[in-house]
Amino acid sequence: MGAGAGNTSSQAMEHAKRCRDEGNERFQRQKYAAAIESYTEAICHAPKWDILYTNRALCHKKRNDWLKVREDSLKAIELNNEALKAHYLYGVAELELGEGTRSASEHLSKALELARERNDSTKDDIWRNLARAKHTIWKSEAAVRKRKQDRLRSRLQRLMQQELSSAAATDPSAAAEVEEDIATMENMFARCKKDDEPGDLPSAYVCRLTMDVFRDPVITPSGLSYERSVVTEHLHKVGAFDPVTREPVNASQLVTNIDLRSATHQYLDDHPWAWAECM
Repeated sequence: MGAGAGNTSSQAMEHAKRCRDEGNERFQRQKYAAAIESYTEAICHAPKWDILYTNRALCHKKRNDWLKVREDSLKAIELNNEALKAHYLYGVAELELGEGTRSASEHLSKALELARERNDSTKDDIWRNLARAKHTIWKSEAAVRKRKQDRLRSRLQRLMQQELSSAAATDPSAAAEVEEDIATMENMFARCKKDDEPGDLPSAYVCRLTMDVFRDPVITPSGLSYERSVVTEHLHKVGAFDPVTREPVNASQLVTNIDLRSATHQYLDDHPWAWAECM
């Protein structure tokens, strides 16, 4: 029912439930403005019932009113920090508003953690939005790094060229050292630039069935790992066997590959350009 709902009198809760049910019915009929009115009335009766704020935030999301999505989802989080949908909605609102991408990443990470614990169907959508937040952060930080590196490189080039011109006229050996230093400097800046250049993802972090980055890998008795949703669908629709080795396997034998999942996430955090592959 949601954290804090028990602090409301039974009569007020009955009113709140009726208004909530009315809001749910209106939401299903895509009457979002009317649903907002119902949830707002429910909140008047049960102001500490977090799900009401989450439901109203979902209505605001349908109307692309991201400021109100953020406001209501934050209120729900304040009432119940384990509110999965509220963390998700807050993160998406921050992304849509173009603000607080780091905050969005934190809330979406929390939502993903909760979704995995509960095996919630929203986890794939949460993952894609988390990737969007992480990639946005990287693009912003990479642009700042490039500006700083270009400015520093230009300044050093100018100073070293002056030193080279001076040394060339008086000390050929010193000039040779300056030329060597210039080459070293250019090599260092090239290496720094390379860190932010997209490359190829290691195959170890890619599902051989989907060719996408692992989100939730599971390992089969054969020792091969696959994306959970894909191999589960294979077992259900194609047959109870490993899609590569063809060895017999059923869903109960699939084990979450926590090590691979952690390694994949670490690679993405170390090479944040790769988050683009997860969006």
